[in-house]
Amino acid sequence: MIIDLILDRKDGDYYDATSFYNNVISYEKSSNIGNAISKAFKSGKERNVKQSLIDYIDENGYNNSVKKYIQSVDWLVSDNELEERAIKTYKTIKRKPMKISRRRFIEKARIDEDDRVKALADFLELSEDEYDVIEPSRYGDNLFEYGKREYYVLTDYEADDVFKKMQEQLLDDIGFDSFASYFQDWIMDNAIDADKFWKDYYNDIAYPIESNPDEEENLFDEDEIKDFLKEYVEKDEKNNKKEFLRYIRDAIDELDSSALDLIKSNSLSDFDYISSSFTDSLYDYSNIEDEDLENEDEKSLEKKLVEYYDNFIEEIDDANLSDCLKVVDALGEIDRFIEGAVDTFIGFFDSPANYLQEMGYGSRDLFEALEPYLDIDMIIEEIKDSDGRGPTIAGYDGDENEVDVDGETFYIYRAN
Repeated sequence: MIIDLILDRKDGDYYDATSFYNNVISYEKSSNIGNAISKAFKSGKERNVKQSLIDYIDENGYNNSVKKYIQSVDWLVSDNELEERAIKTYKTIKRKPMKISRRRFIEKARIDEDDRVKALADFLELSEDEYDVIEPSRYGDNLFEYGKREYYVLTDYEADDVFKKMQEQLLDDIGFDSFASYFQDWIMDNAIDADKFWKDYYNDIAYPIESNPDEEENLFDEDEIKDFLKEYVEKDEKNNKKEFLRYIRDAIDELDSSALDLIKSNSLSDFDYISSSFTDSLYDYSNIEDEDLENEDEKSLEKKLVEYYDNFIEEIDDANLSDCLKVVDALGEIDRFIEGAVDTFIGFFDSPANYLQEMGYGSRDLFEALEPYLDIDMIIEEIKDSDGRGPTIAGYDGDENEVDVDGETFYIYRAN
């Protein structure tokens, strides 16, 4: 009979889930009890199996104390699997200073429901004769009924787990904007995944820098830019001069009407009169078409520009950074410096929240924009450190109570 299988396990016999399931099927086929228990096993859900076994006890009028035992153990897991899990966990944490033996750890992994009942009874100041009035609840693991009241009886680890799940559900239901303003400020300063945020916003920051690098010269490393220009020329001086001149012609839109006359006057020093900017002095060259270079005057102009280009490179250390950036951009090489400029830009802000505020985000929009980057675990840990677990788990009074039973500390919370 199935009751015998249950009682054998309760008395300490080795439990194998597969054997138990096979025996259940045999009993179901040879009797008129239906197939509810085997069907529950097939569902793969522990709560379904426990409920089917409890219904079996009720339907056959067996002692109610057996139901407590049914609730206290897992029926889909064999004893050897449970011990393997405990041993694995023990090996994982044994490097930590713990005064606990391997055997005791395995025992702790199989805390008997009776210990939880005793802990709750001690908390309620009940006598041993009154233990039977405490019943396992059908509405949650490690939840017990005493009259119309319900109490969680949890180990420290279990309490952390229940607290976390309840907080996650609460945050999902009410949203983060329900927090007090001071805690919202703490979240934005401490619980944002900044790396992920800046990675996602990289293009938003990089685009305006890339579009107008000379207007964002404070974000670039001047020495790095100038060293690049020197190396660029030294690689292939002849070809680079020609390429540079053509890039300049294509890249510059505004024209200085007097530049051409000054260039033709053969007075290179007059460039400084117009502007100290190298690229400003090349504006008129942007109008020269390829076919016009056959004209002797334009060839002379090109010669003068190349000569001025040589002049510029020789004095590059004294050149204006904005001018250097225009040249680098005209050469199509600005991309290699954008990442460093973005990093410099990010460094101007204390946090992602500070950046969004500078971009004009209001309080509600700000929190909505940051929500995908919240470190939920850190927020929940801060709530626990600040308020404790009681207000979350103990829905009735918010209290957390401790009771020791045979060296094990249980935490008791009144749920209703």
